[in-house]
Amino acid sequence: MPRHETMQSRVERAAADRTLACARRLRDIADRTPVQQAAYEDAVAAFKRERRTARAFRAPTADHAMRTVWAPLQKGGAA
Repeated sequence: MPRHETMQSRVERAAADRTLACARRLRDIADRTPVQQAAYEDAVAAFKRERRTARAFRAPTADHAMRTVWAPLQKGGAA
């Protein structure tokens, strides 16, 4: 932020930057070739698959770990 810039002008400039960035993204989306669009959709699908897999195999909660792993040790030995 330049020294002479007020908070109001900084906020307005940031809003203008966001608007321009959004317009550029929309332009890029509209200008995609069918091959680029297919590649983009494949990348999004792969990302979503990874997220679903990560959620399905996420580490158990601390409470679940206490009940399953440490419970036998708290009772005096491994089961």
